[in-house]
Amino acid sequence: VARRANVRLQDFKQQEIATIIWGFAASDVLPAAFFGNAALAAQRLALTPQQTTNILWALTRRKCKQTSLATTVLALLPAAMKQIERFNMPEIAICSMAAAKVVKHSESNGKSGQKVSSAVDFCVKAMQQALSRLNELSNVMLVNLAASFLIV
Repeated sequence: VARRANVRLQDFKQQEIATIIWGFAASDVLPAAFFGNAALAAQRLALTPQQTTNILWALTRRKCKQTSLATTVLALLPAAMKQIERFNMPEIAICSMAAAKVVKHSESNGKSGQKVSSAVDFCVKAMQQALSRLNELSNVMLVNLAASFLIV
């Protein structure tokens, strides 16, 4: 399936890209070549908050070990930040955790600094949203957000 999809990625729409990336990750099937190409294809699309969240979750489901996937996460975060008011709190928590995983990966590879600035910027906006929407946060979400913010 991944090989066939890989050939046709340029024809996929936003929902199709988000769904196939999420589906592979949820099934614990992570074909590296497909993920890299699909992640690049996702960058050229105007994604909804849910699509962005699904892709970021999938790309960081396991520790973000591939630098190319970490780079894609960092590339997707500025667009997510521009529409963060449209994200619900669970989406913000998931995207914040993805940002934190990329920062942690970058630090462990000695590549922190300017490269992770989009993750930091996203988490700053996410914190502002969380503070203005505290009534929407469950205890688990609050803990996850706090952990993400502490990492970043």
